[in-house]
Amino acid sequence: MLPEDVVNGIKADAKIILHETGCLVGCPDTVTIAKKYQCSDQTVHNVLSGKVRRCP
Repeated sequence: MLPEDVVNGIKADAKIILHETGCLVGCPDTVTIAKKYQCSDQTVHNVLSGKVRRCP
């Protein structure tokens, strides 16, 4: 499982780090968030959808 502070950080950053261009404007930029926490963008998707998994 991911540490609680990382999960909370990802959830908080999802409200702040958003796509600014293209068809995903306003959606969380999962790639940037994943780089910040050194995990995959799928892990970020899982956290945001309620499924917490380990970072590889």
